[in-house]
Amino acid sequence: MEESFLTIKEISKSPLKTIQKKRDKKNLDIKDLTYELPLTTNDIFQLFDKNNKEIMTNLLNTKNLYVSDWSCPYSIKTNKFYFNQRCKGCQILYRLRKGNSENPDEIEIYSGSKKGNKLILEKFQFFKDDYIPNKYVSEISQYVLKSVNPVYPHGIQKETYLNIENSKVNYITQSLIYNQIMKLEKLDLYNNYVWSYICGNNIHLIKEKNNISDMKELSANPLFSVFHSPNRDIEKYKNNGVSKIVVLTVLKQLVMTLKIMSKYKFTHARPSKEYYHFIPEPVSINKETFPLKFILECYDYSSISYQDKRFFCSNIGDFFNHGLVLESIDVDFNGSVSYCFNKNFPDDYNDKRIIFYRIGKKSNNFLKVRNQYGIPLCHQSFDFIMFLISIVIQQEFYVFREMKEYKLWKNLWKSEEYPSLENKLFSLQENNFETIYEIVRHYYIRFDALQYFYYSLVSN
Repeated sequence: MEESFLTIKEISKSPLKTIQKKRDKKNLDIKDLTYELPLTTNDIFQLFDKNNKEIMTNLLNTKNLYVSDWSCPYSIKTNKFYFNQRCKGCQILYRLRKGNSENPDEIEIYSGSKKGNKLILEKFQFFKDDYIPNKYVSEISQYVLKSVNPVYPHGIQKETYLNIENSKVNYITQSLIYNQIMKLEKLDLYNNYVWSYICGNNIHLIKEKNNISDMKELSANPLFSVFHSPNRDIEKYKNNGVSKIVVLTVLKQLVMTLKIMSKYKFTHARPSKEYYHFIPEPVSINKETFPLKFILECYDYSSISYQDKRFFCSNIGDFFNHGLVLESIDVDFNGSVSYCFNKNFPDDYNDKRIIFYRIGKKSNNFLKVRNQYGIPLCHQSFDFIMFLISIVIQQEFYVFREMKEYKLWKNLWKSEEYPSLENKLFSLQENNFETIYEIVRHYYIRFDALQYFYYSLVSN
């Protein structure tokens, strides 16, 4: 039998038929989509939003909520880029491509509110897709957090830990919850996740392509360069980099994003420069206008608490307890305000005592507890510290070192350790998670790093 391919038929010019089609599209569902129904690009993105909302209604069993055609023959790699008209996902991608199949994994949007944006298509095998309650990890989390709680409170309310083995499905879940939180908290810094569907035995993941991927590219834009700043000192700033306004924008948006996500005990699992990018469009947050957006992206092993459930991904088997997950904890005074309150101490002492932790030789256990079991250990410090370092040590961010806010960065560390730490971090040849973590784990990190930076920089 000859295969049936998607065709775009001529649209009737009849006013009555056009009105009827518009009325039908108003409450259109993807399952009602036919290859003859005309859709604009904006209509397609509305269908994406509607299906994403449906998935959010039942995060425990999303398989039946994805748009799917388990027998679609075009899910496999092939030199042909035709799509059958039965597969809803294939139909939608064909429409977005406007017939252009030169690059099957990148789609440029030619019309609508997203005009000029590009979408990236990735394919992964779909297997073991449901979240399953993990009572063992729920019990382990109580033990781990209680071991630290007398020193620094983590908030040990009982939660249902839900585990999934498919890391890509977890990425989708984390991204959907993340964007829902951005919407609830009215923070217009949504990540780049767009939509997913099942085609054959693969899950097709659609994301917006990063606008500006790194600081070097950002500083090359005259709008964000230090050379563009009207207040720049020509003799002082001979090297290109981002301006002071951009420095404050990036720092404030990083802090605001993680401060909100900390309410949901979000742990990223791989906080590094690979997982943020910039969108060159202004945004207003808390009555302050910024010239660009700083966007964080989730990772396959991110974890989050949402509606009294904790969603995480693990596929490594049982947890082995090797004692404490931190090598040591210490109290110090470096002249900055502390947010490590303990009801057993007077207020004037609480304001000054800064509690630090060192990961040290417990490195593997620390990462395993956070990344493979979703336990939000040090969720108000570690991710923030790692993201911040990956930003601060970039050559294009050098103006920050000459700003008064640089003192906030120094106050995140023990004063006697800082010179050694600074020398090692700014001497790094590669800026990635592994190289930074290998240094940081040997130094003390303050538990209240995120709160300290937020109340000193944003809330002041």
